[in-house]
Amino acid sequence: MSARAALVSMTMVIALGCGRDHRAPIARGAGGSLASPLVSRWAESFPGPGRVDYQPTGSEGALTLVELGTVDFGVRDTPLTDAERARAGASFVELPLAHGAVAVAANLPGVSDLKLDRELLAGLFLGEIPRWSDPRIARTNPGKVLPDVPVLVVHRADGSGTMRKFSEYVAAASPRFREIAGAGDAPNLGTGVRARGTGGVAMSLKSTLGAVGVLELGLARSSGLSVASLEGADGAYVAPSPEGNGYPLVSTIYAISNVGSGPRATLVASFFSWALGEGQSAATFGPGPHDPAFGPLTPSERDAARKALEAWSGARS
Repeated sequence: MSARAALVSMTMVIALGCGRDHRAPIARGAGGSLASPLVSRWAESFPGPGRVDYQPTGSEGALTLVELGTVDFGVRDTPLTDAERARAGASFVELPLAHGAVAVAANLPGVSDLKLDRELLAGLFLGEIPRWSDPRIARTNPGKVLPDVPVLVVHRADGSGTMRKFSEYVAAASPRFREIAGAGDAPNLGTGVRARGTGGVAMSLKSTLGAVGVLELGLARSSGLSVASLEGADGAYVAPSPEGNGYPLVSTIYAISNVGSGPRATLVASFFSWALGEGQSAATFGPGPHDPAFGPLTPSERDAARKALEAWSGARS
């Protein structure tokens, strides 16, 4: 599917998702799937006035959807680049909202606390480690019984911020992965099966023994998948968490908007303000499989975001 066709498809999905009660103003949002559980929860809890609808179309096209006016705000797993900021112009606001974690998840029933270093991740995702019983995995997981089943890599058919975070992490330590797959929203893995959207990846992982892929941590846990501990900066293995414990695949979730003046601009600003205040209580991390898997902003991050929002809101009025 071409980029233009994909954007047309996203526009249709967003329009269908926003076709409910038209009496109250509606702020339409779209973007990263990593943030979807949190932003959707915020949208349901937001007291208004007005309503918020959010569609997880992927981080890759969020800026374009905002620029086209298809949505009132976008959500991304990565900050705008310098080139994107220059393209967006002074009318845009970019705000951090929370922190989320990306998990390497596998369908390995009964296997917990799986440890995978970056060379193992490169081998798995390049198709060079064909089975979970491979001695290379066993050496990193002494005493752990790993099933003798094939490895099936499941990855996104569409670009995603989660894959960018993962591929940058692996490519930084594996020249072979960097050369073959590269680092970005859609690395050239050349193996496994493709699934559309984070929901498609989760379904494929749940339905195939031995499958492995990259998911938002909360979705991986609620899907009953094994999540791997990864190497932190000091070389120690760290369990997935968005709370600043040294886990390497933590992303800051950003909102972007350039909506003009009027009721929808006021609604978007009110929603962002609420998310940075009362909404932060939903950006929590719990140990259970169905607990939230996000981390709130630090006080300094929240203060900076509020100041940026106040300046942008003042320019809209």
